[in-house]
Amino acid sequence: MHRPLSEELLKYVPWKQQREVASDLKQIYQASTVEQAEDALATFAQQWDTLPHH
Repeated sequence: MHRPLSEELLKYVPWKQQREVASDLKQIYQASTVEQAEDALATFAQQWDTLPHH
């Protein structure tokens, strides 16, 4: 069985930040329009660019 993409992404996030990252991801997935999703993604990328890259 496959895990949701958000759960797969969160396994790379330090546990102390997982709730906040999940909330920010939710803004992307629940956007009403493509433009809103793109804006949320850009905000997410700026805010979380400091996370370690694997």
